[in-house]
Amino acid sequence: MKNSGNLLEKFGGHKQAAGFTINKNNIEAFKESINQYAETKNIKDLFEKTAVYDLEVDVNRINPEFVNAITKLGPFGVGNPEPIIRLNDLQVENPKLIGKNHDSTSFYSNGFNVVCFNDVEIFKSGIKSLSILTNLRKTCYNRNNIQFLVKDYKLNFTDNPSAINYKLRNSNAYEITEMISEYSHLEKLDRPLLVDIYKIAKLSKDRGVYIRQLLKRYNIRLFDLCYILNIFKELKLLDFEFNNDLIKFKALDNKAQLEDSKLLQLFKKEKYEFSGKD
Repeated sequence: MKNSGNLLEKFGGHKQAAGFTINKNNIEAFKESINQYAETKNIKDLFEKTAVYDLEVDVNRINPEFVNAITKLGPFGVGNPEPIIRLNDLQVENPKLIGKNHDSTSFYSNGFNVVCFNDVEIFKSGIKSLSILTNLRKTCYNRNNIQFLVKDYKLNFTDNPSAINYKLRNSNAYEITEMISEYSHLEKLDRPLLVDIYKIAKLSKDRGVYIRQLLKRYNIRLFDLCYILNIFKELKLLDFEFNNDLIKFKALDNKAQLEDSKLLQLFKKEKYEFSGKD
């Protein structure tokens, strides 16, 4: 913050926290300034998200006795942080918005109540499962008397196009690069593939195309199909929405060069060179 102090009204802090006051007209300049500073100092951790947890547990092993054992490790605070537990592949059941401003989400999984603060839009997108990092709490209003408070989460992309689209549109470049590395199964993102899918989208108009037909025809995974479609959306060549097993397209009156796509450039940087010219 000292490096960008000229953009702040005041600032201060200590090892555990920091704060500042800023004129709203300086927010964008401040973002650019601190990002540039971080890059020059090679502060990698600021750009690459790292999930840190103490224990990975099968959700079926969670019971009151387990929570009691965790509680005995307390009291928790500075120097003795509360343990963070990783739980994989939780099914999202009956999600609903909670809080005074409806800015948090509550849902059930395996009979446990799960609370996720913020990020309500991802649950509106219809996600079906996710893995979480959580603290455990005893409660008195669900049958297991245990509640999971989500510290962080990772979406399971295998069968949820809405979740993929949400993350692609709401993640920074580093997070998108991580998704490409983990979920993409394309050997090559070349011009013929993109052009062919674009032609099918335009020809289908309002009829829609079955997702499984596209996946089978091009031998690609759902993540890669969503990634390609979001390239077209980014360039304002077409819009689309998923409707159960169908994708419905809307062609947009715009001309663009494929190489202008930031998503395409990220893919090139992470995996393979884009072949062909516009």
